[in-house]
Formats: sequence, C-alpha cells, structure tokens
Amino acid sequence: MFRMSFLSLALAGLFAVTATAADLTIIDVPGARETQAYGLNNHGDIAGFYKDTAGKQHGFLMRKGVLYYPIDAPVAGTTYTQIWGINEAGDMVGSYAAPTGAPPTLVQHGFVLRKGRFTSFDVPDSTFTSGFAINTEGDVTGHYGTPPSGKMRGYLLRNGVFTTFGAEDWGMPNTMTCGFGTNAAQGIVGHFQDGTGVHGFLLTGSVFTPINHPEAGARNTNTYDINPQGEIVGYYTQITGKVRGFFRSTWGAFTAVDIPDAMGTWPVRINARGQIVGFFRDSESVLRGFVLSR
Repeated sequence: MFRMSFLSLALAGLFAVTATAADLTIIDVPGARETQAYGLNNHGDIAGFYKDTAGKQHGFLMRKGVLYYPIDAPVAGTTYTQIWGINEAGDMVGSYAAPTGAPPTLVQHGFVLRKGRFTSFDVPDSTFTSGFAINTEGDVTGHYGTPPSGKMRGYLLRNGVFTTFGAEDWGMPNTMTCGFGTNAAQGIVGHFQDGTGVHGFLLTGSVFTPINHPEAGARNTNTYDINPQGEIVGYYTQITGKVRGFFRSTWGAFTAVDIPDAMGTWPVRINARGQIVGFFRDSESVLRGFVLSR
C-alpha cells in the first residue's frame, strides 16, 4: 500500500533564476533522512526517491500537493528503488537492484511504471541498466554496463528497440557516457568522462556537442535535462569545490541556479513551463528536494 500525505508546501523565498523572480518550494518526504527530487512533467507532477531511517531508498510521487510513498519495485529481494523521471502521461522511469541468477548476484535493472504496471528492462547482454528519463513519446534514455568491464554507455529505448551510443562514437576518448534527459524531439543530454574530467553533451540526431560551463576553473559539467524549447539544466563544480546549478538558454547563455544558503545545488529537470526541480544540501548537510516555478 502507498501512504498518502498532504504535504505542506512552504514558500521558502524568492530566487532569481533569470531576470525574473521564482518561487522556491522545499520537498521533504516525512520521516526521511534525505529526499531527492528527480522527475518533473508539464503538469507539475514531481517524482524522485528518498532514504528512510534504515538507509534504504524508495521512490515517491507528488501530485497536486499530495505525496505518495513508498514506491518500490515489486521484485523479491530488492535493495533499493530509485525514480528518475516522469512524463506527461504520468509514466515513471527508474532503477532498482535485486538478486539475479544462481548463485544470486545483485544486479541493477531499469524499469517503467505505467498506470500501475511495473515493467523491468535491460539492455541486451549488459552488466547493469539504469533508466533516467522518459519523454512524452515514451522514449527512455539512461546508461548501461558493457561486459566484461562494465564500462558505461548511453542508450535510447524507443518502441522496444535499444539504440546505444558513447562519446567514442564521435571520436572522443572517454571512460563512460550517460544519457540523463530527452525531449520530444529526441534531443538527448547527459555527460561523458575523459582524462580531464566530466563534460556535458547534447546529442541531436547524429550531432554530438560537448558542453562545458564557461566559468573560470569550472569542472565536471553535468547536463541533466532538456525541455521542448531546448533549454537545459544541470550542475558543475566550481574551483572552490562547491557544486552549483545552471540554466542554459536555447541560444547557449548560462545563468546560475542556487538555493539560498545551500552547501550545493543540483537542478536536474526542467519542463516546458520553465519549472525546475532538483535537490540541494542544506546547512546541516541534509539532501532536500526543491521546485522553482518561474
């Protein structure tokens, strides 16, 4: 059974994401040690996962101010359930880990939860699979491990067919590639890693474009989501070591996204209305979800 809670959404203040102010709402699952909001659709539904008092991760859904939790993969022996994305139809995508084979080995799988029906999936012959985003067409993107090394590559799952990709496909040496977000036009954003660190990317058709935050000394740029207008959100690490969020406009201009007094800010989704969802680390080092409504 899901527990339902009418969440009190407290207005925490005003924050300038662009030239205009934005309302900031904090999202905490009651009794959780930490809460991370990862999914957002155009209706304002928010999904993600939280850590209970025992340290186990469970999924949650917030719809019209009502919080539904816990959401767990209905698989015996599941050790965690993470919801990473939600589309306009309310379909959710995520990852879970459960014992597989004989002798049993803990393996990570992707899943889609559609109208109460749970469907697990794996990239064929992979060592693990994660599902990170689902768009309005039901296309899913994420990453998977390639045997025997487990090196990560990205994929797009459309109509039951996996198309895989990695930065090396465009002549870029790297140790891993992950797809994090996809819009209706099938533009995919994510990150890849090479000897110099982590870099964001935008994959449009067959065109792979690296993205790095322009701030002096910036490193580890993660492009996490793209909306139908081509606006991108993500985060990077400053030269001081602090994680800071960003909004990247359609024409490539960067704007900071910071939660006031936060030790770090991770914006991870943006919808067509310009709402941004993510999580931050507060002054007591607790991870908490947020939504910014412009």
